[in-house]
Amino acid sequence: MALAGFIANERHAKITIVTLVFLFGLFAWLTQQEWWDWGFPIFIGTMTAIGSFATSRRLSQTDQMLREQELKRQLATESERERIAQDLHDLLGQTLTMVALKSEVTEKLFEREPAQAKQEIVEIRKAAQVALKDVRDAVAGMNTTSLVAELKRARSILGSANIRFSMTGKLPTFNSQADRVVGLAFREAVTNIARHSNADQVTLKLDRDDKNNAISVLIFDNGQPHIIVEGSGLRGLRKRVSQLGGETEVGRTTFEKQTGFSISIHLPATLIVD
Repeated sequence: MALAGFIANERHAKITIVTLVFLFGLFAWLTQQEWWDWGFPIFIGTMTAIGSFATSRRLSQTDQMLREQELKRQLATESERERIAQDLHDLLGQTLTMVALKSEVTEKLFEREPAQAKQEIVEIRKAAQVALKDVRDAVAGMNTTSLVAELKRARSILGSANIRFSMTGKLPTFNSQADRVVGLAFREAVTNIARHSNADQVTLKLDRDDKNNAISVLIFDNGQPHIIVEGSGLRGLRKRVSQLGGETEVGRTTFEKQTGFSISIHLPATLIVD
């Protein structure tokens, strides 16, 4: 009876307990035992089976709970790895692109304009210092990227690549989470433009649609057609924007009579802090 309570299948366990009680009762009847001779063993056996049954289910529940906790830990670890990987990609991609561009400029200026070359080297050192700080902040989960900060970075990296930058529309004040996501989106766009595009003009356009209670952020460059391959940067961007209830559109488009490439983000206006 004690072992019957530990049968994994609950239905089979109950059938086994009932069968044992029946067989013992039948044996006692066939051997013409007095009721107190067979009643007490059946009572003790039944209580033992019930106790074993309860213990077995409690152990099973504990084991299930431990497995669920382990799964949650694994998922949390994987999520944190993805976050760090995405942050490092977002943080270092643009900075390393800037360093590469400025290094090329420095090499050309080294003999003709040594003073300017020295200034470029100073800016490369500063960019490396900023990247180091950003990496430390990202690993610590304290990356405070914002759209304003990324605008400043963009002017520097686009200037190094001889690409003009302009902005239309009023710069909104997003809440901290949305500000970080939009800033990272702008960083990803600028990094891709500097790396892969032969554009000479980049435009940031911000539109607020009060009718639909939404805000749109368009990042456009007039580079020539090229194959669009979405890497981890764009995939991570789509994921971040969708978590805020927004949508991301990537592809060829026409803007102000120019054909080029654009990243368009549509977010709920509720993310703006008025």
